[in-house]
Amino acid sequence: MFVYEEKSPSEDTRQLAIVCVDPETSSVVYDAFTDCRLCTELQYRIDQLQPVEVVVPCSTSKQIYKIIQQTLSVRETERTKVHIEEFMDNIFQPSQLYTIISNFYKNEPSSLQRVYALPKAVVSCIAGLIIYLQQFGLHQVLSLTRKFQRFSNRTKYMYLNSECISDLELVQNALDGSEDGSLLKLLNTTATKFGCRLFRSWLLQPLLQANKIEERLNAIKELSEKKPKQVMNMFLQLTDLEKGLCKIFYQRCSPLEFETITQSLIQVHHTFQAQHDKFSSTLLKKLFLDIPKFLNGIEGVCSKMNKSAARSNSFCNLFDTPCIQVEKAKIERTVDILYQHLKEIRDILQQPHINFVTISQTEFLIEIKQKDLHLVPHDWITFSSTKTLSRFQSPLIKENYFLLQKQREKLLQTAHREWQLFLHEFASSLNMYKEAVKRLAILDCLNALANNVTKPSYCKPKFSTAPLEVDICQGRHPVIESVCQGQFVPNNTFMSVSGKSRVLLISGPNMGGKSCYIKQIALIIIMAHMGSYVPADSCSLGIIDAIFTRMGSRDEMYRRQSSFMLELEETSRILTEVTERSLVILDELGRGTSTHDGQALAYATLHHLIRKHKCLVLFVSHFPVVRELEFKFPSVVHSYHMAFLVDELTTENIKSLTFLYQLTSGASNESYGLNVARLAGLPVQLLDKAANKAKQAQDARNIEENFTDIYFADIDRNIHQNLTTS
Repeated sequence: MFVYEEKSPSEDTRQLAIVCVDPETSSVVYDAFTDCRLCTELQYRIDQLQPVEVVVPCSTSKQIYKIIQQTLSVRETERTKVHIEEFMDNIFQPSQLYTIISNFYKNEPSSLQRVYALPKAVVSCIAGLIIYLQQFGLHQVLSLTRKFQRFSNRTKYMYLNSECISDLELVQNALDGSEDGSLLKLLNTTATKFGCRLFRSWLLQPLLQANKIEERLNAIKELSEKKPKQVMNMFLQLTDLEKGLCKIFYQRCSPLEFETITQSLIQVHHTFQAQHDKFSSTLLKKLFLDIPKFLNGIEGVCSKMNKSAARSNSFCNLFDTPCIQVEKAKIERTVDILYQHLKEIRDILQQPHINFVTISQTEFLIEIKQKDLHLVPHDWITFSSTKTLSRFQSPLIKENYFLLQKQREKLLQTAHREWQLFLHEFASSLNMYKEAVKRLAILDCLNALANNVTKPSYCKPKFSTAPLEVDICQGRHPVIESVCQGQFVPNNTFMSVSGKSRVLLISGPNMGGKSCYIKQIALIIIMAHMGSYVPADSCSLGIIDAIFTRMGSRDEMYRRQSSFMLELEETSRILTEVTERSLVILDELGRGTSTHDGQALAYATLHHLIRKHKCLVLFVSHFPVVRELEFKFPSVVHSYHMAFLVDELTTENIKSLTFLYQLTSGASNESYGLNVARLAGLPVQLLDKAANKAKQAQDARNIEENFTDIYFADIDRNIHQNLTTS
């Protein structure tokens, strides 16, 4: 990743550009954006793209450099060290900059125009990468890719910031950072590595166009019904074609690797020919038409190479071109001279059956027993001896063997040159083959999503153009349900910007299932937007442009941020980026400080979201003061709680609960934290002390609330009397 910082007119903003290159797959991603003082957008892109090396100009500000260091250090392990390289600044002068770009794309005018159409900061990144990658012979990847991809276009893809990806455990779990227990692990059943890479990007960039989503849904439904076994079995046999084609482009593949890759592509070409008529889905018909079209002519190119020689990595026998034939003829003549000389040697040594031997990879040696040494001419050269044998070369053998070695080396050089010319010829059609592989990856991803169609109680989501709403009947958490084996309790959800349930206030006992419920709503929405069937009896949605989450408690000491500071920073970013078509999930906002401050911040934040942003909100809180907003905005806010049963017959100070995990209308008055303490195994004496203290605090609060009610009732009565008198 190359990061370039432009001068900004304001100290509170940063003008940044990035270009990220993967030489193994030839993918190039770029972006230019305005960032805040904390550079959260840059952090988000680093988290999403996960570079293994970051290149920055020497003039980069200390703050940007430090933020990059801190962001990368979170992902570093013993095995994955991320390197930051500083780069010279002199190339970023306008004249120098455009000279580099023009020289690089001088034979590709269409590519040059596309690059010049990009923002100037992005062009600076590309020029920097051209110079930097030249050191490793990888700069041509920027010409191989005809079209650079814009990172996370918010008009095409749902915006999921890094907190959301982490909180919802989309690609890795929160326990050990592995894929186990993530949504990616559950859904990704792709058969190929290039399909796996695309599936990850589908999950992190759900679609926003209803027609595109509907195309995917129709395609996976038809795939699940028709199940083209020949095509699906072929996927299991494919190598990583995306990386393989790049190795061919760099001329760093062996003949065996080339044969493996091209035979896979030829197999794909045969398999997909005349298959499009079997499908009615628009997307499938297009894929099955395009794949063989892009692979046309590949057999003709590959037929120029000797396949058996390729399988044995025999360069000298790959091609039968005139220049190779000339070199082979020279070798044959030299070998004939040596074997003609062998007849003379037999006469000299009076041994008609003697032959050449090879010792330690040295050929054309004459092996003679010690008793026959008197027959050896004095001008023969001794190669080696044992107690019983001696080995010699005659002057003629030595001269011609040296010539033979030179001829063989010349043949090998000629064969390598022919091989490179052949790869160069093949690379002229490489972009077509890459397009075919892209479509194979799409088909692999669609087939993975088709597995959800047949899962019990999974449904096809419907998207409406009416006012934004979320209507989920008997929705379930996809990952937890897969672990619970049928024991998961489903819940209904209805949210609408035009109805009473734009904001859901959710309360209930600790461990009652609140966090699981709000996460399952977000996961169902993400799955629906990526074109997947979802775990629910029915699901109707409007297009949601972003999901923002603020969940859990953690600190980032390497950035000198406490858990509460981090909590408020994340909330601040949400309030900056949210739109009317977003879903905001806030889980127990304000718990990182004193009760009064926490309540005040929670109340004010929700009030701000209701009045200003008018988006969909799931707000989990134990603070009673927040419930006042339901009475203040009765047409917007609705209270729910996760149902439970209290054992009233218990003789202990701490009430025992049975969790029902069912969303129920109305608020819960208590959070029953002491019940969780009991389940955690805290000492009985400690629990009794805590229960007594909790009762005293509750009694004091009740007195305070009663006094407040009486006080304000008297004020209201006096005001009423004064108004009547007036």
